[in-house]
Amino acid sequence: MYAIVHLSCKKELYWHLQLFLQGMLYASFVRSYNNDDIYYENFTVQLQGKITQETLDFIADKEDYYAEIDQQISELESAGNINVYQLNQLYSELNDRNAFERLKTRIEAINAGDRNTEIFYDTGYERLFGIDGNDEDMIQVLLMMLTLTFLLSPFAASDRKINMIKIIFSTKSGKNGYKKDLILYSALCGTVVSLLFTLPYQWSILDSYGLQEISAPVQSIASLADLNIPVTVGGMIIIQLIVRTVSASITAILISGVSYICRGPMTAYLANTGLFVLPVGLVLLGVDVFQYIHVFPFLSFNSLIQAM
Repeated sequence: MYAIVHLSCKKELYWHLQLFLQGMLYASFVRSYNNDDIYYENFTVQLQGKITQETLDFIADKEDYYAEIDQQISELESAGNINVYQLNQLYSELNDRNAFERLKTRIEAINAGDRNTEIFYDTGYERLFGIDGNDEDMIQVLLMMLTLTFLLSPFAASDRKINMIKIIFSTKSGKNGYKKDLILYSALCGTVVSLLFTLPYQWSILDSYGLQEISAPVQSIASLADLNIPVTVGGMIIIQLIVRTVSASITAILISGVSYICRGPMTAYLANTGLFVLPVGLVLLGVDVFQYIHVFPFLSFNSLIQAM
């Protein structure tokens, strides 16, 4: 089995390598900027660290300041002769209000527990874990499923189609040796594919947004404040990588299992596409139910922690 797989691999390595490179190109993450996030970053840098009375006083003082500006705007707009310049100046004082409300909501969420949470700039982590609503995790899952489907579907199905499987079964390694090699090769492919897609993506986000307080509890992120797992932000990133990689390995074995019971490569391609590729495509089209069934919550990981 090893020799057959090795020869088949050499024939298909070139064009599969192209697909891997496309995934890595996608992982070349570009950070987007907007005013609200810039203000939010400034707030979190100013208040970085554990929540103290000074932090709470800052929130209270800022709320009083906004209330005073609102009052001045109301009085100016009710006046008969409106000073447009002065009005615009007052409105400009409220430019950072959305960012402040985001910060206030986060402090209220993470300060309710007893996890020793901290304030730090967490926009990058929110994107990495899909908290901001992006679908980058499912795009990576789709690319992984396409890669594994086209990589693994032909092997066992081709052996069965040309009756090579009967010859292999009659050798010293036999049926059990064939299945063992197929499982090991599939697991290796799943591991490599997961690492090729996940590691560059994680690195590009951390490089773009920075490694703020990576040793802080993950509950410091507002949407994960109620998560009942004692783990740090860095620990969650590692868990994400491990869960995706193990899940990809298991999925690769399942894909090869489907190929093993199919009588030809085309049948295996169609079956695996329907089982592993099509559902991910439907998720990206808005059919969210598939995001929480099958192996996909584990491959995404983000869907998994958001459901916890």
